[in-house]
Amino acid sequence: MGQIVKQMGADTTRYYWYPGDKKEYLRGAAAIVLGILAYLVLHAITHAALMPAVAGTSITALLAGFNFGRRDSRALAAFAEATGAGRDRNAARSRRRTTVVHSGHAVWRGFAEGAGGAAAAILIANLPADGIVANWLLPLVPAALGALAHQMGMVFESLGRGRATPAATSDDRTPTERPIGTAGLKPRG
Repeated sequence: MGQIVKQMGADTTRYYWYPGDKKEYLRGAAAIVLGILAYLVLHAITHAALMPAVAGTSITALLAGFNFGRRDSRALAAFAEATGAGRDRNAARSRRRTTVVHSGHAVWRGFAEGAGGAAAAILIANLPADGIVANWLLPLVPAALGALAHQMGMVFESLGRGRATPAATSDDRTPTERPIGTAGLKPRG
């Protein structure tokens, strides 16, 4: 949740809350602006519409997909941490709330990415160029690049955090010191 704080007077402060994070909005705006800029520059050079549209929508899909992948990776890490907490009644309620929140955000990101890929495909398919490449192959390029960038964003964020899996951190002994079949199990006590 983001917050904008405005000082209205000496004793008055107004708070505006908005969903998401300001950095994420700026990254999304940068993806759109860079895609439009790529289209305009290539259109000015080639005086055609098809290839600049493919390039512009592909750049937007790449940047947005990478950003969505990073956000999905962070959400999965937070979700894994939340599901491992406590066994009491309040912890179960907290896990359910966390599940609903993370699931809702994931649905929104999936809808936005899918709708963006579909919009790019419709835009490219309806341009005046004809042929199998223009009508059937080029509309797939932005969505495919966005999906690949999504996976790259997830890997990048996972590698950047350097987090180990919970099973790997639950037992400090080396694999040769652990009894067979007990990897990741905690001793009773």
